[in-house]
Amino acid sequence: MVTIKRLFIICVILNFFADSLYAQESEVTQKIIILAGKINTSFSSRVTSEAQKRIALTNFSNIGTVSEKKNIGTLVSEVLAGELMKYETFTLVERMQLKKVLDEQTLALSGLIDSETSVMIGNLLGARAIISGSVIEAGNFFIVNARMVDVETGEVILTESIEIPQADLIALSNKLIVTKKYALDAAYRSLILPGWGQFYNDTPKRGTFYIGASAISIGTAVIFKIAGDRDYEKYQKNTPESVKYFDTAADKYQYRDYALYAMAGCWAMNIFDAYITAKRQLKQNSNQTTDISKLRISATPLASGLQLNLIRSF
Repeated sequence: MVTIKRLFIICVILNFFADSLYAQESEVTQKIIILAGKINTSFSSRVTSEAQKRIALTNFSNIGTVSEKKNIGTLVSEVLAGELMKYETFTLVERMQLKKVLDEQTLALSGLIDSETSVMIGNLLGARAIISGSVIEAGNFFIVNARMVDVETGEVILTESIEIPQADLIALSNKLIVTKKYALDAAYRSLILPGWGQFYNDTPKRGTFYIGASAISIGTAVIFKIAGDRDYEKYQKNTPESVKYFDTAADKYQYRDYALYAMAGCWAMNIFDAYITAKRQLKQNSNQTTDISKLRISATPLASGLQLNLIRSF
């Protein structure tokens, strides 16, 4: 009976946390749904042909330490993209196409951009409008600012701000987006303790290796130091038999030094490895998104029936 009661309590607790996470995600989504609806209303009145349905959505910039570390701007833009794709009013420009144009123009299109830049980029993409924005930390809230610019006229046709509790967006960020691992943070941890930076980078096998290698090097150095001290004490007795212990003590001290050199090299390598790994992960994560809006379903008529295709855009 006691076991059943404990299992029941655990289930209740887990259910409570699941409900809380769902409520947080739902509240965030609802506010972004409202924002998407306003964008749709503002844009639909300007569309006069199928060719004018294309819009580009940039990654929202992060203003603030928490926003930057959790990459909240990317999260907001991805959730917004998913909601905008539900409307038939417009077609979103693929992110890779947008990135390619920006790279060719050596621009970093992120945050609230001016009308002149919007017009230039919009014309290159064949888009009728560009949506940009930012996420600003304000106490216990994030303020999401969004703006849409008409590419043909350079007119700002929508400015909107929504306020979302920090805890809600952070919880959703932890669920959907990989947290950035900063290179200097990883290197600093490995400087303090070998292997710590590797565990910070989510590479525990490397962390275990560096901890083990450092421990073995230190242990070996201590063993040869103790052995060398013992032989040197024997040598100091100044007897005919003790003379030989001078050479053995010197050899053991030399082995001690080799172990210390190995430890220093391992420590330095562990710092370098933590820094490079975190930098590589940060670059990879900047080119990846985890939002379900990247998935699309298309149908192809066949003689035998209907073929469904699941497509993920990168």
